[in-house]
Amino acid sequence: MTKSKSLENIIRDLKELSEEKELESKLTVKPVKKMDIEVQPPDPPWLNEELVPNNIVDLTHHTSRDVMTRRPELVYLPMLLQSAWLPPQGSPEKYIRSFRNISLVSHTSFTPSGIPIGLPSGLSARRILLALVTKAVYEKRQEIAVPSIVELMRWCDLTLTGRSHKATQRNLLQLATMNMDIWFSPTGKKASIFKGQIFEELSVDIEASNQQKFSFIPDRVVFTEKFFNSVINDRPMPFTREMILKASSPIEHDLILWLCHRQSYETISKPYYLDYILLYYQFGRKSQDMRKFKAWFNKALRSVIKKFDRKIDIKKKGIVLHPMKPPVKLKSIGWKL
Repeated sequence: MTKSKSLENIIRDLKELSEEKELESKLTVKPVKKMDIEVQPPDPPWLNEELVPNNIVDLTHHTSRDVMTRRPELVYLPMLLQSAWLPPQGSPEKYIRSFRNISLVSHTSFTPSGIPIGLPSGLSARRILLALVTKAVYEKRQEIAVPSIVELMRWCDLTLTGRSHKATQRNLLQLATMNMDIWFSPTGKKASIFKGQIFEELSVDIEASNQQKFSFIPDRVVFTEKFFNSVINDRPMPFTREMILKASSPIEHDLILWLCHRQSYETISKPYYLDYILLYYQFGRKSQDMRKFKAWFNKALRSVIKKFDRKIDIKKKGIVLHPMKPPVKLKSIGWKL
């Protein structure tokens, strides 16, 4: 009896020991084999578009901290920035435009983790740039106060929705971080007249709320001194605000800016012919062959002719521009070609 109990005790002790070892093996952290892992710095959370819903932005209770709502009769844009140099849509990493003896090459910057931010695009980006340049011209300074995204949208006549609010934030960030090269080749040998960023600084306040987990409120943008002096402050061209904001698409915007100068009595004195090959390099899209470009371009041009009452003949192999009175007399305000 004593031997039987002794044997039972041994079996019980062995069983308990086995259970303890099994539990210990489950709790023990096994060493991980060392690997070469590149640790990327995290991106600011407001750069993550997935965290910003499309349709829950309250646009009704914003107050202006500035005079952005004062919308002048005249708006300004340098001649170099009038020729379809911004992408029409999407957020490509690189975009190139060439016309006559000038080439403009725009390329993206990257987030701290190495993700491309993309280039600004569409009608929204064009109107934002127009607003900021106009403000810089009126105030004669590089630093421009931006009271809020909503006030900027109102100045630009952009529809106030959650989706457009998000797109305006994105385009402002992309404008502030993009890089731009302007090449001028009057004799066939390229010479860079501008190389760098448009903005030196975009100052923002990071905002957290129940509606948007992460967002930002702009405070000011600062043009780089080189861009301000060589591109903006030198010879900004005036346009009537009412006319420019009638454009309802990127190509309409680009065309009317171009035509205001190209058809002016101060530029041409008689009908001027342009073939589609030259127009393709200035306005065409990468995905278009010449046949598709002609159909797309002529449709947009007919819309511009009707909406803005332009005198243009559409021919089989090109177009004919007729001289027209400019909406703003450049010489009367001291602007010289």
